[in-house]
Amino acid sequence: MNYNKNFNFYIEQIMNHIYIQKACKLAYQLEENLSDNYSNILDVLTNYTTNNHIILDIDAEETIKEFINSSDENYYIRKAISIEKNYLYPQLFDNNGNPRKDSSYSPALITIWKNDMDELYVEEVYSRFNKDSFVEFIKNNLDNIYNEVVSYIKNKKQSSKIIIKCTNKDDILNTIKNMILDKSLPFEWVEFLVDMDSLRDEMLLLAGDLSIYSEYDKLEDETKYCLDKHCKYTSSQLFDILTTEKGFIWDDKLGLYTL
Repeated sequence: MNYNKNFNFYIEQIMNHIYIQKACKLAYQLEENLSDNYSNILDVLTNYTTNNHIILDIDAEETIKEFINSSDENYYIRKAISIEKNYLYPQLFDNNGNPRKDSSYSPALITIWKNDMDELYVEEVYSRFNKDSFVEFIKNNLDNIYNEVVSYIKNKKQSSKIIIKCTNKDDILNTIKNMILDKSLPFEWVEFLVDMDSLRDEMLLLAGDLSIYSEYDKLEDETKYCLDKHCKYTSSQLFDILTTEKGFIWDDKLGLYTL
């Protein structure tokens, strides 16, 4: 294995991973517009991205860190950005991947270094990600990632069968809120329910600067508040959307469910 790769190699790897994850999630969200054999994925993704604002997913930071930690080259990934950004780094391995026998670095300091370098990669990805680069990646690479995207959609559909137990349609909103808070529903439902423009406007009014603590940070930290204060829908509206657009079926004795 070549352990002499530089920062540009690793950041490109990470960006490509983020692009692929974004493409998979976006294709799944737009699944109702896809043909039965998914042959129109490129057209659907291109049309959507051309006409909509594209941002990193709320779990992008976690995805980046997981990618680094799961790599066999995690030390060298962190070493590369240390060199790129002129940071000191612990010399734990030689260029052949062999542990250095004279290494005497404190485990606590190594952990701090790892965390700091991971944060630098997160900052780098956020600074590089933009709509144009994402669209360009999709156009140039869809043939190579097509099977991965389709597999993601099929697996997600199989694992995302949902039952919202609610026999009174007026209780749909509160039921969904409670399911989100007790993690019975994935966090993406928060983004579906919350009016992000309203939340952003409130934060700008109070703070004026979202560069350090954004509306997505608040959404994660104060989920219940955001759901209560900035929800876009009533129970009636949710029922209509879920049954007409999201594939849910209503049963008087069960509630809403997907096949």
